[in-house]
Amino acid sequence: MVYDYIARDEVAHAHFYEDVIKVMLEEDRPGTIADLAHVFRTFEMPGERLIPDYDKRIERMRAAGIDRNVFIQKVYNPVLKTLGVTREEVKRAMQAARVGRKRPTADAPEPAATR
Repeated sequence: MVYDYIARDEVAHAHFYEDVIKVMLEEDRPGTIADLAHVFRTFEMPGERLIPDYDKRIERMRAAGIDRNVFIQKVYNPVLKTLGVTREEVKRAMQAARVGRKRPTADAPEPAATR
């Protein structure tokens, strides 16, 4: 029963932040996508520093088939779809960050080194 309340609370938070990001995308799409790309590239679960034997738990998850591909299919792609952002937009923002540009534009060509 308590898990149901926690789940509903987490879903409410997720929907709130989805709405906030959608507003930000309307106001500054390139900048918001650059921010999303940064988060996708640098995010770490806080459990790594908090949960004892975290590495062993990760190994068990991977052995059970929960890995990066599952994350991409079940989390990353659905989040992008909900926000109306393409993987290509995020890829361009990541490439732009690697070559030192601050704000990629939707029609910016890929850096020559990645073609």
